[in-house]
This record gives sequence, structure tokens and C-alpha cells, in this order.
Amino acid sequence: MKRVVFILMLLPLFATCQKLQGTIHFLDGTSISGTVKVASGDIKYWASPDAKPDTYDYTGATSVTMTTKNGEQVRFEYVYFDFQKKPILLKVEMEGYLTLYSDSSSYYTGAGVGMGFQSSSTYYLKKRGEKLGQWFICYGYMPKIQLPKVIDKYFNDCKVIQEKYHNWEFKKKDFREIVNYYNQNCAPKE
Repeated sequence: MKRVVFILMLLPLFATCQKLQGTIHFLDGTSISGTVKVASGDIKYWASPDAKPDTYDYTGATSVTMTTKNGEQVRFEYVYFDFQKKPILLKVEMEGYLTLYSDSSSYYTGAGVGMGFQSSSTYYLKKRGEKLGQWFICYGYMPKIQLPKVIDKYFNDCKVIQEKYHNWEFKKKDFREIVNYYNQNCAPKE
């Protein structure tokens, strides 16, 4: 059973550590396609199989779209936050007026009591047209900002979500449903 849990914890790392076919989108509106990989907040690009990779970061690139081995499209975007100077390269989980992003990591805690692999998944939000993203929820560690504060502040334009959350109709595990509800019922009509 421990092996199964260990493998499940590492799946997010495998998904972003593979070389896949994809397209890098740049700040100037251009793009290049080829073999790409997301690694440590950077995007690596191989012009040919025997070439050394070129590395792109937020100073030149905005996003990368990759096609997995099973044909699924996966996109990562650089998102700015007020809590750090550099943007974070995040996976797009759900896209709409309100976009849901994720960042997953696994790490070894070392020797002694509580040793072993730990994982965390952090989810972020960003409304279309806003410069900064917002922390949403996290599994694996407790951030300084708590979910009730995010619901009250970030969803102040959707009182129904606030009511559903405070009446226990929406819980932490319903974070995808909250984003979907917002996009369907509260997002400005464009």
C-alpha cells in the first residue's frame, strides 16, 4: 500500500518532467513548436533530438502548451502574485473568466521520525484582466491565508458562493465546483 501512495504522490512530477511535443508562447506574440519540458519553473525546448535545450523563463515566455502521450492538452502559464517578485509557472486546471491553476510538489523529509516523501498541491485563482493571481486552497501544508478569508475577499462579487460556503454547501473539497459555479453564474458576461 505504501508503494501505491508513493507512486501516486510522484505522478505530478512525472507529468511535468517528461519531454513532450508542445508550443511555447512568447511575450511578443510569437511561438515555437517542438520538444518541450517544464522543469523547476522554466521551459526547456529542443530544436532537434540531438540539440542542447534552450531554456525560457518568464522574461521571454508567457506559457507552454504540451500534448501528453495519451493526446491530452496540458497548459502551463506564468502567473504573478503579490507575495513574490517572480511569477510562478502553474498548470491550468480550469479555464474561464476565473481560471484555476495548480502547483504540485513532492519532497523527501529526511531521516528520523516522520521521514519519507511528502507531497503538497496548491491551487490558485486569477480573474481575466487581473494582473495578480490569488492563493485558493492547499493540500499538504497550511498557508498563512485561510480559505474562509479567500472566500470572503476574492468572491465578494458573488454573494451566493459566500453564502453556500458559510452554510457548508461548499466545502474545501468542492474547490472545482466553486470555480465552475463562479464562471457559470457570477462572471461578467462578455
